[in-house]
Amino acid sequence: KFHPLPIDKLYGVGEETAKKLQRLGVRTIGQLAAIPPQALHRIFGAIGDALHDAANGIDDSPVLTPEQMPPPKSIGNDHTLQADTLDADTIRSVLLGLASKVAWRLRKGGHAGRTVTLKVRFVDFTTITRSRTLQNHLNLDKEIYDVALEIFAQLHGQRAIRMLGISVSNLIHTPPQRQPTLFDYHWWKRYQAVIRSVDKARDKYGERAILWGSLLRRNAG
Repeated sequence: KFHPLPIDKLYGVGEETAKKLQRLGVRTIGQLAAIPPQALHRIFGAIGDALHDAANGIDDSPVLTPEQMPPPKSIGNDHTLQADTLDADTIRSVLLGLASKVAWRLRKGGHAGRTVTLKVRFVDFTTITRSRTLQNHLNLDKEIYDVALEIFAQLHGQRAIRMLGISVSNLIHTPPQRQPTLFDYHWWKRYQAVIRSVDKARDKYGERAILWGSLLRRNAG
């Protein structure tokens, strides 16, 4: 089922490996799976063996329960746009959707992080990543979105955007302790209540069950 997917969707295939495979004419997981393991070993060494096994669904590692799994080092998502764009509203909507998805995954796992990383791939396939490390840990949609938007404002020139990604790292695995000021205390309580309601809906109906208002307006247009 995953053979038609692009090669960079295969676990363990980083950006440089994907580029090398594409130069060899390998663009899908199925094409990689069809290459004899000896050929992959000659080109990539031991990594070639792992690529062959991954593309063919071979995994000899022991099955672990959720309790035995090591905690993640980062949580992120990316999105390839349907068409390359310079449109600011489209870009902001995609960033908001990504921030919401990452924040939901963080909260669902009981995580929060201090470092927000933005990945931008332009129309010419140039890819840039930039990170910002904050003083406090965060796991809320708006917080992650605001940081990603600030990073993006410093990166974006006049090249159309092909793909965007947001990840959060430098994680702790307990909910962050917050001390809102007297000024924003009531806003903070209302926002927390909204987030709890949103998370319950996503847990029950899936991550796309609720989208923020700007996304809904964008999709409706």
